Amino acid sequence: MSPSTERRHQQGFTLVELLMGLVIGTIFMFAIYGFYDSSLQSFSGHQNQSLAQAQARDAINVLTSQLREAVSPDNGITPPVVILTPTQIEFYADMSRSPTESVPKPQEFLYQITSGQLQRQVAQPVGASPPYTYGAFSGAETLVTSIANSASAPLFGAVNSSGTALPASMTAPATVAVALIHVNILVGYAVGNSAQQFSLNTDVAPLNPTSGIN
Repeated sequence: MSPSTERRHQQGFTLVELLMGLVIGTIFMFAIYGFYDSSLQSFSGHQNQSLAQAQARDAINVLTSQLREAVSPDNGITPPVVILTPTQIEFYADMSRSPTESVPKPQEFLYQITSGQLQRQVAQPVGASPPYTYGAFSGAETLVTSIANSASAPLFGAVNSSGTALPASMTAPATVAVALIHVNILVGYAVGNSAQQFSLNTDVAPLNPTSGIN
């Protein structure tokens, strides 16, 4: 080995070489971090989407099963659906009556959007026979935590027996015309810093919307 080569090895890395190594290392570190962050956001987004979809499916299954059993609480004097707006529905449904019972004793259900959440409340009937009275609604149960429906993107809508769309907001006794209820749940979820939405919808026909007997 020549003296000049030996001196170069003894001197170690130059400042330029150290700076180049630092730059390359920093680029490599940011590349790894970017990959990790992207993977983490993707995983978190999939989790948020799965949770939102599960909540929406459970909510629409419960809601539709109760709407199918909608029934008048007083042998047809009061319609099964008493309030219907783009963000709220209130109705009577007897979920416990056996096929041999001719007189229903329905609970009163209220579904509505409150502070970006889909919530349900229930009131119990009081009395041995119609007309029943109903106490206060129970505490609100949250079914969907991030609901994106609004007056311009309705959760509820209805048509009459001819298939004609009914007014967006109705109260009894006009709700006697409700023959089919359209439910369209819009759910929001986050993927990183991006807000996403998906919808789940169905149509529900009460078994006998104008009578006290299903």
